[in-house]
Amino acid sequence: MAKEQKSKAELYREERKARIAKASKGKKRSSVSVGVNTASDKTDKKIAIGVVAVLAVVLVAWLVSFLGIPQRLDTVMTVGTQKVSAAEYTYYYRQIYLSTYQQSYYIQSQYGFNLGFDYTQSPEDQEYTGSDMEANEDGSKPTWADYFRKSTEDTITQIKTLCAQAESLGVSLDEDDLKEIDSSIEELRASVGDEENGQGVSLNVYFRNNYGSGVNEKFFREMAEQEALAQKVSEAKQEEFTNALTDDEIEAYYDENKDSYDVVDVAVFPVAIDEDAETPVTADDAKAKAEEMLAKVKDNDSFVKYAQEYASEDDKETYADASATVFDLISQENLTGTSSEEVTEWAFSEDRKDGDKTVIETDTAAYVVLLTSARYRDESSTVDVRHILLQYEDGATDEQKAEVNAQAEELYEAWKNGDATEAAFGELAKTDSADSSASNGGLIENVAKGQMVEAFENWCFDESRKPGDSGVIQTEYGAHIMYFVEKNDEPLWKTNIKSTLAGEKFNEYYEELKAQDANKVVTKESKVERLVKKNSKVAL
Repeated sequence: MAKEQKSKAELYREERKARIAKASKGKKRSSVSVGVNTASDKTDKKIAIGVVAVLAVVLVAWLVSFLGIPQRLDTVMTVGTQKVSAAEYTYYYRQIYLSTYQQSYYIQSQYGFNLGFDYTQSPEDQEYTGSDMEANEDGSKPTWADYFRKSTEDTITQIKTLCAQAESLGVSLDEDDLKEIDSSIEELRASVGDEENGQGVSLNVYFRNNYGSGVNEKFFREMAEQEALAQKVSEAKQEEFTNALTDDEIEAYYDENKDSYDVVDVAVFPVAIDEDAETPVTADDAKAKAEEMLAKVKDNDSFVKYAQEYASEDDKETYADASATVFDLISQENLTGTSSEEVTEWAFSEDRKDGDKTVIETDTAAYVVLLTSARYRDESSTVDVRHILLQYEDGATDEQKAEVNAQAEELYEAWKNGDATEAAFGELAKTDSADSSASNGGLIENVAKGQMVEAFENWCFDESRKPGDSGVIQTEYGAHIMYFVEKNDEPLWKTNIKSTLAGEKFNEYYEELKAQDANKVVTKESKVERLVKKNSKVAL
């Protein structure tokens, strides 16, 4: 009732006061809530800050590890005063392991057997089957992981030890060496980045996937420069040892090792024993057929003729080519690989003379053998050439081969119309040749007769050939752009012996270096063992 007696204005003022009072209380509570931290608020905030800090530390630690910084700083081995990081050790270990793994995978997948290493098992779980390691001190057999470790440490030790000699020998990397490393890195970058034929990844991703997070492009370049320097030291010392050899040393070595350097000229044809064939050929059958052919053979030409006549239908085309039966300047090792030990023993006997012929029986065939030149020391000279190979694809048609030949002619003309120098040819070989000699500017040194396919050899040993000659030839491998460097006056046997003796002297030199305290090797066993275990996983 009282309220109803109030005017509307009074009622409005009372309601307005109530709203203001309520609003004021609300603001006060709000200001307390925003401006004052309770004990609970403080605890929550500390927890939040702590979590963020921990996450930051974890993130930084992960990033540092991902970038490989600890691996490059952690020393696991020393050679003299030179430190070897975990990244470097891993790099060489995985190089050796991956090479063995890939070879085993290829042989087993292509031919169904392995060569002693099973790529499906960890190296730690299989005994080493080679001959480069002895049993452990406790009599147990070493594992493949033991072999990879030994090979890794031997490789690192040699590189570090030789690099330590570079300054005293006046050896350093020059501009060409660095350019070659640049070129190899760019080739690798293009190869792994190729999405169709490569892995479609960056170079750093490739290195991390294959060698761990400690290896990146910069690290890889450092390793490449280190290896190149060690190689230059090795070459400089071997050249020094080669130049110091005397003729008396060389002749004495030849007299003691004639079996390794003498050659013969011989023609060989096998009449195979095959008792399981549709028309069986017994040992007696093979001998009778071989003796029948032998009676007709007079010289190399008649040998080739009758080899084709006596060959099976499937082999007649093969034996139409003289190179299938006639072997000039062939060594004992190569003759054994081509025929048999029995044939080699007969052909290289001191009792043999030019023109001797015979039939030699083995478990698998009866061989017709004609010795055109009894064993002798090969006095023939060698040549140095450069070549650029534009390769035919497997199963290429005549039209496709013609396209490759035309490309070779165009490339050849471009070179001739340019500097047309040996240096320019070498640079062209590095970028355009499919041959393994490309990285060396297409250079092949000390080419001897009997080493190359016929067309290649005929061009190299043409009697009119002189330094600077060039041209394009074709072989079964592809089109070759040729450049003749020079003819070497020194015979092949002498070149080979000098190389062998210089190699032996270098090995002695290196062993002496390795034995010095300045090159003492120290490994941190626990760290190395962890690295070996970590890098010996089956899945690579």
